[in-house]
Amino acid sequence: MRTPSFFLFLLLLWIVTACSSADQGQSEPRTEVDSILQSLSLEEKIGQMAQLNVEVFVNREDGKLPNPIRMDTAKLVEAIQTRGIGSIMNTAGQALTLKDWQYITETIEYYAAPAQGGKVPVIYAIDAVHGANYVAGSTLFPHQLAMAATWNDSLVRRMGEVTALESRVAGIPWIFSPILDVARQPLWVQFFQTFGEDSYLTQRMGTALTKGYQESEWPVAACAKHFVGYGFPFTGKDRTPVQIGERALRELHLPAFEASIHQGLRSIMIGSNELDGVPMLANEYWVQEVLREEIGFDGVLLSDWADVAHLSDWHRVAKDTLEATRMAIEAGLDMAMIPNDYSFCDDLLQLIKDGTVSEFRIDASVRRILQLKWDMGLFDEMKRPNPDAFASTEHSEAAYEAAVEGITLLKNENDILPLDPAEHIFLTGPTAHSLAHLNGSWSRTWQGTDTVIGKEGHPRVYEAMRAFSPDLIYLEGSSVEEVGDLDRVHSQAKASSVIVLCLGETPATEKPGDRRDLTISDAQLALADAVLDLGKPVVLVLLQDRPQIIVEIADRCAAVVMAYRPGNEGGRVLADLLFGERNFSGRLPFTYPSSVNDLMTYDHKFAETIGPDWGPTGFQPQWEFGHGLSYTTFGYEGLSLNKEAYSIEDTMRVSIRVKNAGGREGNEVVQVYVSDEIASITPSIKRLREFKKIRLQADAERTVHFSIPISALAFVGLNNEWTIEPGWFTLKVGSLEERFEVID
Repeated sequence: MRTPSFFLFLLLLWIVTACSSADQGQSEPRTEVDSILQSLSLEEKIGQMAQLNVEVFVNREDGKLPNPIRMDTAKLVEAIQTRGIGSIMNTAGQALTLKDWQYITETIEYYAAPAQGGKVPVIYAIDAVHGANYVAGSTLFPHQLAMAATWNDSLVRRMGEVTALESRVAGIPWIFSPILDVARQPLWVQFFQTFGEDSYLTQRMGTALTKGYQESEWPVAACAKHFVGYGFPFTGKDRTPVQIGERALRELHLPAFEASIHQGLRSIMIGSNELDGVPMLANEYWVQEVLREEIGFDGVLLSDWADVAHLSDWHRVAKDTLEATRMAIEAGLDMAMIPNDYSFCDDLLQLIKDGTVSEFRIDASVRRILQLKWDMGLFDEMKRPNPDAFASTEHSEAAYEAAVEGITLLKNENDILPLDPAEHIFLTGPTAHSLAHLNGSWSRTWQGTDTVIGKEGHPRVYEAMRAFSPDLIYLEGSSVEEVGDLDRVHSQAKASSVIVLCLGETPATEKPGDRRDLTISDAQLALADAVLDLGKPVVLVLLQDRPQIIVEIADRCAAVVMAYRPGNEGGRVLADLLFGERNFSGRLPFTYPSSVNDLMTYDHKFAETIGPDWGPTGFQPQWEFGHGLSYTTFGYEGLSLNKEAYSIEDTMRVSIRVKNAGGREGNEVVQVYVSDEIASITPSIKRLREFKKIRLQADAERTVHFSIPISALAFVGLNNEWTIEPGWFTLKVGSLEERFEVID
């Protein structure tokens, strides 16, 4: 463990450096961070800009991790004490126990301590995208897409607080999250890791998660990713070119990053994508001019996995890694996720010795890295939360509530739901008895398909439903890709009164998850046909990373439930929802398409609504953005604005009465959309401008108020700057609408 002597060492170092500066005629003493910076050699400064994979230091036996885990101390000495490596990241193949994490992080701290010759603590970093997912036994929340479906930013902030605490118990103070990509291409494999297709919803959820991470009792440093436009690859394949004009990039993709920066975001991961032929890691305009100078971000900029080298071997804009390193540094990179060798360090040292890169430029990056470590308290004795708080019942219930409010009821014909436990229920489908399908990727392992997650003792959908209906019959029916014994399925389904069909897709992320077709798999369609042909009511439950095309079966199902990746509590939650113990309140954070080639977002343009008949039939999704049903019904009336005309400096006051007209308590998401009727840039047919989730008892009503600055209606104009033009607008809430005018 690091001792208070570390801080005493730094204090003495500061005094010596300050006196030296005074002797040279400088009137102001340097800050603590500047003093530390001045104590470092050039090689140590370069080392601070390097992030290595922990696999470099972990000993293996016959290719496997020993139990207990052991690190190669000679390699640690070279990395930390000789080269001054600034950060270590990742996990050794799968989630580690708290005991293993304590050993790893404390061993690293030991070799970085002054008593062992270290000068700067090493900051440990890891992906933690739906909880502390690489810490064995930690609380696993729904993935971000399911969290967005809650339309409840307080639940998102709570996820951040729990993740921060459980990461800090493991000794990890820096996490690669939130994901602030706006997902406009559902074919993209990382769609499930985002907050969906809308810029405003992503801003709200992203800032809530950033606050949860960084403003909790046990804060961690957040690292937002992936800057910028990464969520809209033209082909849908991961790490492939993005083709977005500057106007759209500024209006739709940049605001979420800017909003979290204004909340004190400490670091950003630069995307692996290229934009209009320029890799983002080498894009001086967007990284240096826009992010640094225009927005004013002064936190740490980190590359993604091996992306500096990829400027040469993938993107082909650099002839070798030396040139690639120069390009990344000139664009503003602070720290390179190398991740498995010292190539970046060696190349950067060569560039400085050649005079290509100045040491002054290096100092700017190292200062930011040191400031991050100082702000996270790493120069003091490392403190950890009480491990009794780890994976507590309170944390599990937070994950449960998040899943309850996110899972979305898309269809409920003839009120087939909730189910009656006394009915003869037949459950089938490849996702009905699998924790991997509840959790998705980044769940104890990278892809999440390993047997590791399956060993955890959380109920699957089948087990949770059996708790309500002991006579329930279950057959898998098929895997995701292979058809099973459909004759047996047909026989069991025929004897039932209602069928629950659990379909989805195999968890996958990043390049291994690239897909060519959004259609649900043939094997699952065959299983669906086998039960739908009986004419019995079928409840379709979808456990998937994105909207898969289900047009062939959706109309034949009595009910459809979008469950996303709801986490370890998902089985229990789905059973409670299906049997009516809890009420549905999720709303889609994306447009659910009905065709593989008709991937329009809700905020499409007016011209896109024109169909082949020249009528307004061009937009025909399976379900619209914001859609979701409940076991009760809500009515709207009395939509009113406080004025008919507003100046650009005004704030619009909106009120509407919402009544729960059904027979049970429920949550409603009141969504406010605004349409700019005429503009110099073709306006979207509507844009989400505000929302509020409310709870109403049966037969209760409430007046909901919104305050919307007129400035929030701005768009990026012809000069690529934000503007508001005088003219008429239409505000819509539910089926109600009001027109208003913006005047000079």
